[in-house]
Amino acid sequence: MKSSTLVGRRIACIGSTTSGKTTLATALGALLDLPVVDLDALIWEPGWREAHVDVFRDRVRYAIAGDEWVTSGNYIKNGQDLVWPRADTVIFLDMPIPLLVWRVLHRSWNRRGVLLWGTNYEMFWPQLKVWSADSLVYFALTTTRRRRRQFEEWQHAPRWAHIRFHRLRSPREVVRFLDAVSAGFTERAGPG
Repeated sequence: MKSSTLVGRRIACIGSTTSGKTTLATALGALLDLPVVDLDALIWEPGWREAHVDVFRDRVRYAIAGDEWVTSGNYIKNGQDLVWPRADTVIFLDMPIPLLVWRVLHRSWNRRGVLLWGTNYEMFWPQLKVWSADSLVYFALTTTRRRRRQFEEWQHAPRWAHIRFHRLRSPREVVRFLDAVSAGFTERAGPG
């Protein structure tokens, strides 16, 4: 079983939409032999309806019941109190807003019509309605600064003193971080 000196075995990847949470969680899962929990997959019901909060929370509890995992997603209001008390590492992907907007448009165009979760397909045109709360561009523009302020508070809050925090501000920093995680491996014996 692989371990790294930079991260623990219960990792939460957070950040704005298209910041690279799922990509990073998948890479860490592969590097460290950890199961990856995509919180988006747990919340979205057919027709882009959010699961009832109790259903979502039950799904999260079940998904992180083990001792080792890496999560992808924020869900601060309905999931942080479940994930973070058990997490030993939080990685905040704090990408520049212009990059996030470009990624929303690029990803939505490239994945248009692709099945994502359940019966939900990626849609491109709604992302262009930047005045609409249904647009991920709108979401990135309206939440990124707030999330930055929150992260500053979280990493200094006594409640989260048990967590190792990492803030990555560019794709280059993400690559360097993954290289450092990989370079810092130690082998440990698995159970049994």
